[in-house]
Amino acid sequence: MSFITGANKVRQENLLINGGFDIWQRGAGPFTLDNVYTSDRWYSQDGSGGAPARSVTREQFAVGQTDVPGNPKYFLRHDQTAAATNGKASLQQFIEGVETLAGKTAYYSFFVRGSVADSLDIIFRQNFGSGGAPSAAVAKFAKSNVVYGTDWAEIRGSIDLASIAGKTLGTDGNDNLEFEVRLDSTGVHQVDFANMRLQSEPITTEFERRSLADELALCQRYFRNTGELRLIFSETTISPYENISTHPVTMRATPTATVNNYVDLDGSGATISDVLVDKNSIYGSYMSRSASAGSRFRFDVDLDAEL
Repeated sequence: MSFITGANKVRQENLLINGGFDIWQRGAGPFTLDNVYTSDRWYSQDGSGGAPARSVTREQFAVGQTDVPGNPKYFLRHDQTAAATNGKASLQQFIEGVETLAGKTAYYSFFVRGSVADSLDIIFRQNFGSGGAPSAAVAKFAKSNVVYGTDWAEIRGSIDLASIAGKTLGTDGNDNLEFEVRLDSTGVHQVDFANMRLQSEPITTEFERRSLADELALCQRYFRNTGELRLIFSETTISPYENISTHPVTMRATPTATVNNYVDLDGSGATISDVLVDKNSIYGSYMSRSASAGSRFRFDVDLDAEL
């Protein structure tokens, strides 16, 4: 939805979440594993096909720089440190709902620079999800062999996406529109990205940022780290222990929970063997053994409901 933000100015809604790379709940990197989420909502696919051949990191703009307009604070750096042997690396975002822009024109833009001049491809893929008998994905190249240089420059374009009439969705509720920037080079190189956006109207304004609070809330539908949690047992209790944490926003689906930084503060010997979660809360945990009165534990949890 568009709305007036000032005299003769209409905000153009960015369908990409965290297009300015402001949110990094998983940390600032380096991310070196194959096929991993890095900056929130941004998936890095490594073309090496083997041992990590690149790192992805959060980099910071100099205050007051003018190469990329709008005073962005951060950009994403893909640093390929060894030649790829099995395909090309790419940066992707999966936008919830394959109906997004279906049968319409998609307008995109982003800033890019490289350690050497090179080229990239821009691909859209309509994914109909998993489960049941979904239709096959429909991929379309928006642009191929787009040349970029060693200075920041903006790439803009548009593409008419296919209608999804007559298609069948999967039953797992994970259908999506995929936006992919694929790097043509398989050699050693470094590429920086900033101010990514996708919208339903022609691009006529500079990149516009949502508030950090709004951007974080959008990210937390798909992933969140709880920050430090503590369990304190007032009496001897057998698992499960209930009522731990409520999510700040409803997550897209029941997330996968991963316990991190577990500390048994009183040396009880108990560990968390499982965490009970749904889209709205962490509502319990199973301990490896009974916890006696006064036992205390400290930990945090990653909650992943990405597409």
